[in-house]
Amino acid sequence: NPLNGTVVATIRVGAQPYAVACGLVSDADAWVSNYGDNSVSLLNLHTYTVTRTIPNVPGSRSLHGINTLFFGPGQGEAWVAGTDANLVTRLSLDTFAPLGALPIPAPTSVTFSSAPAGTVGGVASTLGNTVTSIYVAGLTVVAAPQVPTPLDLIPHPFPRTGEYIASTGPANSIAWIVGNTATLIPGVPGATGLAGGSFTNSNPVRPNV
Repeated sequence: NPLNGTVVATIRVGAQPYAVACGLVSDADAWVSNYGDNSVSLLNLHTYTVTRTIPNVPGSRSLHGINTLFFGPGQGEAWVAGTDANLVTRLSLDTFAPLGALPIPAPTSVTFSSAPAGTVGGVASTLGNTVTSIYVAGLTVVAAPQVPTPLDLIPHPFPRTGEYIASTGPANSIAWIVGNTATLIPGVPGATGLAGGSFTNSNPVRPNV
């Protein structure tokens, strides 16, 4: 409970769970990628139980290695970054069945651009040193700028297609990504994880980067 700093429940999932995403679809309130046994656990956060286990989904080694996207009631996808398998697996939020895989070298984090809502997925690749933006419809690449060792990835609070912030780990920087342009902000030793945030601006002018 974040309000009083207490542990409400402990849920036993698969081996070595690294990544988790909220789902709120049918019986799945959360999705967990288990790196140790290459499975995905679906959790009910009201009953604190595992409601389903999806096997043979290569696991992620990143906090944000799984993410969900909604198209409507009972419709959507979960993307799982299979770090060692060099691919991103797409799962149906309706049937929980695999929808296919995207070949990405050593993917660590997956996210979805904040605008237009849910149309572009972003995948960080440490082996390829890129952050690839992919149109969900048609799965075509929008942009793939070079970013050194991107470990974590979140959409930027400013709503624009293919705009992200990435941590670079050994490169000791944060990358601000807009389309095919990545601007490095140095002086962040060992930057590995990121947390999303929001802010307001009475004069919302986008800064030049």
